[in-house]
Amino acid sequence: FANNLILTKNNDLIISGHNKNQLFVAKLNEEGNVLWQYNYKDDKKYHRSYDIKETKDGGFVVVGNTTDTKDNSYDILVVKLSKNGNMEWVKSIGNNTNEVAYDIEINEKYEYIVSGHALVDKVNHIYNSFIIKMDIYGNKILRNDFKNSSNKLYDLTLDYSENSDTLNYIGTGNIFDRPNKESSIWFIKIDESSLKIN
Repeated sequence: FANNLILTKNNDLIISGHNKNQLFVAKLNEEGNVLWQYNYKDDKKYHRSYDIKETKDGGFVVVGNTTDTKDNSYDILVVKLSKNGNMEWVKSIGNNTNEVAYDIEINEKYEYIVSGHALVDKVNHIYNSFIIKMDIYGNKILRNDFKNSSNKLYDLTLDYSENSDTLNYIGTGNIFDRPNKESSIWFIKIDESSLKIN
């Protein structure tokens, strides 16, 4: 099952997805021939890929989630691959909630911006979205959680304004009105400098 496709600077195709519970990334040339394939852990755990981007060095970074945890809860998974499909590092980020990352972006400093949402209240089905900034080695710089309501962030884009020399994060997803049991489209726009460390 492949759920992501990107075209590299060299016009090769990169696809990512999963085969049963195993996450995979593959590189294909213009003729559709597989140049290499990376597989992340063939075990009884659950590993998923939801977004992938090409990095400055010609490699790739993929995000999703994994149940490779002590209690089988879902943690954010970030995998960095070289241009040849070799794993350079893997980061698993989690707390006491089930979390999933649906988007990863790269800013002008080549830092990674990971976004998604967490199930913070299983009984009442309450979700909080998050934005995580990581350095080029996958170390967490900051994390911002949106706790004002039940919400799910699915997509994020970076908008750099040269006039004001600011970087804005623009995202979309769902927000839930629990008393009325209604779901609405959710948009956010925040200045990067306003992100707080949780």
